[in-house]
Amino acid sequence: MKLKFIITVWGKEYIKDFNNTFLNSFDNELTFEAVKNNLSSSSSLTIYTKENEKDLFDNERLKKINQNIKVEFKYLDNIFSKIDKSKYQFLSSVQNIIINLSHDCDYLSFVYPDFIFTKNSIYNCINLIKKNNYSAIFAPVPRVIKEKSNKVNEIIENGLNKHIKNNLHIFDKTSFTNNLRHNPSLITMCLDEFWIYKNFHIHPIILKNLNNKNYYSSFSPSIDEDFIQIYDKTKYYVAKDSDEMLFSSMTKLSEMNINFIPFNSYTFANWGNEHLRNIHLKIFKENNYILKFSNDISEDYLNREISNFEKYIKDNFFYLFLDKEILDNYYTEFKNTNTKKFISLIRKDHYLQKVASKLKYSMNAEEFKNKNKEFEFLI
Repeated sequence: MKLKFIITVWGKEYIKDFNNTFLNSFDNELTFEAVKNNLSSSSSLTIYTKENEKDLFDNERLKKINQNIKVEFKYLDNIFSKIDKSKYQFLSSVQNIIINLSHDCDYLSFVYPDFIFTKNSIYNCINLIKKNNYSAIFAPVPRVIKEKSNKVNEIIENGLNKHIKNNLHIFDKTSFTNNLRHNPSLITMCLDEFWIYKNFHIHPIILKNLNNKNYYSSFSPSIDEDFIQIYDKTKYYVAKDSDEMLFSSMTKLSEMNINFIPFNSYTFANWGNEHLRNIHLKIFKENNYILKFSNDISEDYLNREISNFEKYIKDNFFYLFLDKEILDNYYTEFKNTNTKKFISLIRKDHYLQKVASKLKYSMNAEEFKNKNKEFEFLI
């Protein structure tokens, strides 16, 4: 099984992150045990960067890592001169190119220079792929405050889970209710002993080469948002808890500022309507990830809180559980029974579609029914 760990990194600051953060997570005995026992000798840690920045890397350490997995550099200089885009748009374009150039690989792993992860994370990912032939491994990647995450070895030894609890980035903890945190890409139930995550945007740690036209087609804006939709009908795996694997990324306090508007079912759904694919919805509805802070958690207590969390989701975000076909039937029924009004509404700036959207984004069915009497039959 040939797997490439892909790192795309340039610039002094990000290469420093790679040396101090990624390498301190990746370079451990468990990772290399999984590499030795499961991967072919052609597998690699492939670093895409600028040629004139190669000396900024910790090349002595990379030489040692090369004894366990091949380390190779690929240079992006020609691409930089031809793609005039922002950093994230450029990264997406480069990843498109890398996927098409890596047709001889069985799997690709797009990891980032600012990733911190526990020693058993890559080990378990590789073993899961080898044992079960999964098409992908997905895991949430909580953001931590970069300014408080410099001592990576110490963080890993003392517990990455505890570091996340105490240093979660503000983008990941917008207040939603007393013990629920929410931003447009995730909802978290926060309890002292554990957090329960439901994610829309969940990072693909390892992806299988599907070797079809969809796999080699261009995507935008990112792997997380667009590319992973081609794995919707495949046999993928979603991480269960932090004992199994735990990844985190570093973000500066000044980055990813958010507007403190009241998040509710409507604003959440508006974001979702623009950014989500079927696979995101499926992962959100069918999976929970448990970030544990204690080794002594009652199974009954955990299951009870998961059940409470699931009920909360269904009560407040019920539109996620409505099939598109249901909404289409609403259109048809109203059109057939109220033809004149239907035509009138269509002429009024597609009012009918707006009402259906209100149904989809309403806080709950009763609220919608009270405000939209003419559409009572839709509920």
